This record gives sequence, structure tokens and C-alpha cells, in this order.
Amino acid sequence: MRIFALPYRASILVFLVSAILFFWAKWNQFPTNIHAWTQSDRIALAYCFVDNNLNLLKPCTYDLGTKEGVTPAGIPIAEYISAVFMKFFGKSLGILQLIHMLFFGMALYFLERLTKLIKIEEIGRLAVLSLFAFSPTLIYYADGILTSVPSLSLFFGGVLFTVASQSKKKIGASHILSAALFFLAICNRWSFFLPVAAVLASLIFIKFKKLESTQWIELFPAIIAVGLSLLVYWHDRVLAAEYGSAFLSTGMQAADLEEFVEIIKRSFANWSGHWMSRIQVIWLLLMFTTSMWQSKKPVARQPLFQYIVPFSFLAGFAYTIVMVKQFENHDYYFIDAFYPFLILLAIGFYPVFREKHKNMHKWFGILTGISILFWVLQAKEVEAKRDASGLWNKVEMSYRDFQGAEEFLDHENVKADEVLLIPNSYTTNIPHLLTGRKGHALVDTDSTNLDSVLNLYYDYALIQNRYLQEEVLEVCPSIAARLTRVADNGLLSLYVKSNSTNTTEQFLGIDGEMKSEEREDSVAVSGEEFAFVRSILTGGKSMHAFLEFDLKSKIQADLSLSMKSGENKWRYDLDYGIEASGKNEIYLSWPKGTEEIEFFIFNPNKSELELSNYRIRIY
Repeated sequence: MRIFALPYRASILVFLVSAILFFWAKWNQFPTNIHAWTQSDRIALAYCFVDNNLNLLKPCTYDLGTKEGVTPAGIPIAEYISAVFMKFFGKSLGILQLIHMLFFGMALYFLERLTKLIKIEEIGRLAVLSLFAFSPTLIYYADGILTSVPSLSLFFGGVLFTVASQSKKKIGASHILSAALFFLAICNRWSFFLPVAAVLASLIFIKFKKLESTQWIELFPAIIAVGLSLLVYWHDRVLAAEYGSAFLSTGMQAADLEEFVEIIKRSFANWSGHWMSRIQVIWLLLMFTTSMWQSKKPVARQPLFQYIVPFSFLAGFAYTIVMVKQFENHDYYFIDAFYPFLILLAIGFYPVFREKHKNMHKWFGILTGISILFWVLQAKEVEAKRDASGLWNKVEMSYRDFQGAEEFLDHENVKADEVLLIPNSYTTNIPHLLTGRKGHALVDTDSTNLDSVLNLYYDYALIQNRYLQEEVLEVCPSIAARLTRVADNGLLSLYVKSNSTNTTEQFLGIDGEMKSEEREDSVAVSGEEFAFVRSILTGGKSMHAFLEFDLKSKIQADLSLSMKSGENKWRYDLDYGIEASGKNEIYLSWPKGTEEIEFFIFNPNKSELELSNYRIRIY
């Protein structure tokens, strides 16, 4: 059967386009870009359910920032369903992504059924589904791992069955499905309590104002969902009191109106083209204006939407007030706050074209079709920017370095239940997931934090070689006397606790003879943004080096590395803060597989530079 003869062809078409253009490219890949931290937490929840025999009452992650890693998490439905399948097929990120993609597909199905129910024409149905699917932020997290996407899907399903159950005098399947979907939407992500409350408020408002013939029975699904979710919330608070919480569970309000406005301005500056593309915003405004122009006032296609839409906006605004400090750096909070409102607005107020407006109907349809194509292209463009990576992306570098870490630790007889300390982890869970072991992840490595975690209980410390000096030893010099290095796989060094007299070289793993040494008295450079210093052929071996030189310059400069492996070449800026006038000594290491290293001085002002007493020692 051809796709264009299928009953739900709009949702199938949008799903296939999304799968081919977005999901496929990131299939079975760990998130390493925007909000990899949050997404890695969701992966850890799924893996932990596998580890603890699917105990839904005690969710956990691999980060021991809470007692035993246990954390309140409501009912993480996608993670739990994934864990059930992983019990049979083994732990796999691909399974979690597949379940996530199916929730995305469910949202499309629910939305198409809802638009059909209120008699929106086919181009309008396609527009609503595309507005949802190709909003850049939403599709980015739909093909990643984020709890907001399943909750949105469940919420739209709840709205569908709420509309379908109107005017029914007895409890039926639509009431039960509505209650179940609303309940799961809330418990999967607590912020969806507000959109569900907006639906309930709309029904109550209609009932008491006697604006429509609403039956009391129509209120029951939302009431039951809200009531049962409060029981789950109570269980979460019990868990938090006993174990702590890995997730934010308090408000993040602004101190005053002035701060609120400033945060909103910065949030728009950061994410306005990501929340929705400008063409999507223009289409929404045009759609609403067209609908209102024909009726001379805002009139929804279906009576319930006349009230759900404004109430869902108020719910989103209330959520923004409570959590505004998160919006500036967490784009997905906009999904929770305003996507229910925006999608319901598009559904409820899609124009009903009258007979005398045939030309308007025709041109609006053509414009909508063209707009959808641009939505897809812009979503793809924004996704490419968000997924851009390189050696500057330390989450990506961490992911690369920790691949194979589980086998390395197994080889070194580190038991599966032994606790790891991982400084400069950059995310809470990715390194631990790749080691297959729980432990303490230090996302922000500074002297206070590092000194503090060194006093925690752990069996081993595991540190990336590439950051050993600049982000560990230089931050906390005393660490060399508190850890003893016992193994190294070229990317990671394994340490045990000790009270030792280790030298810096021993801590860094430089325990052999110097392989080579180069010296040069003077190097003068003028007018180059990246002043070339030296190139080293490594033969693909893992190496350590000490680079020393005196620099005379009018500006503060930085060291930049260019690493080459096969056809791949990356530039990486080191945060050493080279002294503009004086002696510099820098430790460097690079993993095996790197064929060539080039050193540059970053000279953005193209000033005259002079290097003297250049020396590099390679071990």
C-alpha cells in the first residue's frame, strides 16, 4: 500500500522524514554536545534499572553524588520501557533511542488524530505535525535523549482523549486513556503538572460558567491524573530525604522584576532561533491573524480549545516565573513551558475558511506548504550547528578517551562494584557509563572541589592523560602525593590512594628515559595569527612532553595544538595563559594514534613575537 493511501499519512510522512534526516545520523551515539550532561543522566537511569532488576521504586544513576546513586525521578517511562528490553538484549543506547523515537512517533499520531477530530484539512494537519516535529530544539532532543519529549507525547494523547470523551455520560475507554496519559506525562516530568492543570482549569471554568454542556464526568481524568501524581511526588520526596537528589527539585526564580527581564533577554539572545525558527513564528502569527480576521475575534475550531489555549499559556508563564534562571542556559525548559500552548494554539485556531474566501484558502495552503519545507531545512541547519564538535569540545574528548575504559579496567582487575573517582569528567554520567562502574564525577574541577572529592570514599581514580597537568595537577598540586599511578592505556591513567612522595613526573606517568630533545636559541614571528613553533612526528605512539620557552610579546598569548590522525586534523587551544614576558614550562600528552603534533602560539592581534631558549623533552 502506498503511503499516500494510508489513513494517517501526514504522521507517517513526517515521521519518515524525521527518521531519515535527523534520527539516523545520531543513531546509537552518545550525546556529547548541548546538554550532554542532562541526556547522560537519562541513559544512566535506564542502565540502572537493568542493574537493579527493574525496581521502579528506586531509580538511580552511576554518579554517587547521592547515596548509592539512588535519586527521585518520578516514573521515567521511556527509560523504564527501554530497560525492560535491555534485560533481554543487553544494555544498548540504541534501544533507548528507539523507544524515544517511538514516543516521538506517538506524538505525531496523537496530533493527527486530534486534528482530524476537529476537522482540520490535510495541509493543516501536515502543518501542525511539522510545526511540532521540526522545531529545532524539539527535534534535537527527540533524536537525543530528553524526558520532555515523551511527556509532550503523553500530554497530547491526554488532550486527544479528553476531546473525544466530551459529552459522554458514562466512563469509557477515552476517559481511562486520558487519565493514564495525563498521569504518566506528569510523573515522567513534573513540569507537565501545569499543562494538565490548565486542561482541568479549562473544564472547570466551562462547567461553572455554563458556557458549554460539560458533564462532571469529563473532569475525572484530569482530577485522577493530578491526584495520583501527587502520590508519586510524595514518594519522590521520601526518596530525596533518604538518598538525596541528582535532579533539580526547587524553584529558580529571579530576585526581582528587573532580573527577570534581563534573564528573558539573555535567553532570547541565546536560543530564539532554536526554540522555533523565525519562519515558524511568522507562520503562527499569520495563521492566528487569518483565523481572527475572518471571525473578527479569536474563535477556536472546537469550544474546549477556546479555553485550553489561554490557560496553557498562563501555565507556561507561571512555569517561566518559577524556573526563569534555568531558561538562559537550558533551552529545553521552553519545551516544558510553551510547546503545549503553541501546538494547541495551532490546532485550536487553524483557520476555518469560508466559501467567499476561496482565494485566501488556496494561497494560505500554498504558503503553508512552502513554509514546511523551510522548517525542515532550518531545523537541519540548526541541528548541524548544535552538533558541531572538535578538540575544543571536552565532552566529546572525554567520550573518545573513555571508549574502551571498561575493558581496560577489567584487564587491570578492577571489580565491577569498586568505586571510581573521575576528575574533569565534564558530565555526571558518560565516563561512568563507559567504565561500567559507579563513582564520583567531578564536572567542574577547581582546587576546592578536587580537594574535597579526594577525601571521599573511592577505590580508584581514573584521569584523562590529556588533561592531567592543566586541569588536575596545576589545580591541586598536592594530588601527586595522594595518588599513585598503577596503570595507563595511553588515554587514561589509573591511580590508587596513597601517602607517597611521588614526583610530578611519576604522577604524570613519565617513568622512562627521555626519548628525544630539541633546542633552539631564538624564533622570531611577526604578523601571524597562529605563530608556528614546531612540528613533531609521533609514529602514532602515546607520548609525554615538556615544552619550555621564553616569550617576549606585547600581548597575553595562548598555546594552540594541531593534532593529526589519518585524514582527521583538529586544532585545540590550551588554557595555560602563557606569560607574555617570561619563562613558560608546559606539560603535554597525546594519545596513541596521533601521528603528528604541531605547536602554535595564538596571536590574535598579529603582534611581533620572539621565542628564545626553546626546548622540548619527549618521553
